[in-house]
Amino acid sequence: MVGTILLTISYWFGLVVPWVVFVIAAVVYSQRVNLPLKRWSKALIVVMFAYYLIYALLNTVGQYAVWAGSADPLTKYLADAPLASAMKDIVPWYGMPLLHAKFGYIIFYSWGRFWMGAVLAVVAALVFGLILKLLQKYQGRFFEAGEVELGVLAALLVGWPGFVVFLPILFLAVVLVSIFRLALLGEAYTTLGLPMLFAVLLFLVYGSQLLAITGLQVLKA
Repeated sequence: MVGTILLTISYWFGLVVPWVVFVIAAVVYSQRVNLPLKRWSKALIVVMFAYYLIYALLNTVGQYAVWAGSADPLTKYLADAPLASAMKDIVPWYGMPLLHAKFGYIIFYSWGRFWMGAVLAVVAALVFGLILKLLQKYQGRFFEAGEVELGVLAALLVGWPGFVVFLPILFLAVVLVSIFRLALLGEAYTTLGLPMLFAVLLFLVYGSQLLAITGLQVLKA
């Protein structure tokens, strides 16, 4: 019962938090003349770091509780079991002592199912931020103050493997926004803030379909 409740909470938590953060980011961006985009983006990045940690913890504890409370003997056994020796040739980190003690299997399962995606999402976001920082250094006209931080936030919002889909969407969004600004406003350049938000919005709405089309759905927890 407790496990089911925790997994239900994690489902809604994972559904609601990215949307709330996105809406706040979009409002701040639209009011960036009065609201410091860089400061708000940094604060929302911290929120997303906490989100990934809490989301993974909720799923890990919830999954353990479901298994431990199962009426099926095998499922109940897996809750406290070490990682089976049959996994030796499959798991690269099989030699870790932690996997051969009590809870070894749930640790292995939770890492691949809940934690690895979170770690990859954070790494992808930080690398993306570094690339944007370098681009800003040499092509500063593509950025307003705070848009590098907004890019890191955008990468965290789409997560992993969503980041792989986010990049081509962002490229397409840059082209479309540039054409629009040139045609209607006569502006030759566009910064990356609006295209990044547009790409995140598209992913939040159509992410599951996009991952399914590209075959990346298998990498998603």
